[in-house]
Amino acid sequence: SPLTTRGETDALVLATGHARAGDPMPDCARHARPGVALALYMAVSQSERITRSLLETGMPEDAPLTIAVEVSKPGERIITGRLVELPELLARHGVTGCAAIIASWPKMARAGVSEVATGKALA
Repeated sequence: SPLTTRGETDALVLATGHARAGDPMPDCARHARPGVALALYMAVSQSERITRSLLETGMPEDAPLTIAVEVSKPGERIITGRLVELPELLARHGVTGCAAIIASWPKMARAGVSEVATGKALA
């Protein structure tokens, strides 16, 4: 899936989802807002915390999600779903390490449910 989509997301933010031992975990959700695709690296082990934080920020449960696993390696895989499914998708597909997680918050989405996904977005 594209990093930005005309009319839905026009910004890409890269952020880490993990911290050095002893440091506080990064607040990835502070970058989340309508029109932004948030690409997280080193975030697999923190997926439950990150999902909860993004939902609390107002990102819709059905925000489009792409998980890029082992990119540029022989085992490369792309998994798609919805934000609310992130921890379950990682578990179901056996993703435990090298992956980038991209959650997109469409411009026309309201908190909790994406209008783009429900067909209510403006043309």
